[in-house]
Amino acid sequence: MARNIWNWQQHNWPNFTHNVDALNTLELKFSQNTGTVLGAFKFVILYFFIPSNRISINTFK
Repeated sequence: MARNIWNWQQHNWPNFTHNVDALNTLELKFSQNTGTVLGAFKFVILYFFIPSNRISINTFK
């Protein structure tokens, strides 16, 4: 198992290389998860702290 070390302790400091595809995949996942969290947070704020935004269950009948 690789040991986590500080970036300045790595042998190629400061000339790093990176895998663009791997970073793009991680960035997309982060972006999607952030959107999910923000959407849930907006719902909580709107539903619990602004009573006029509450939707009645009868609305969907």
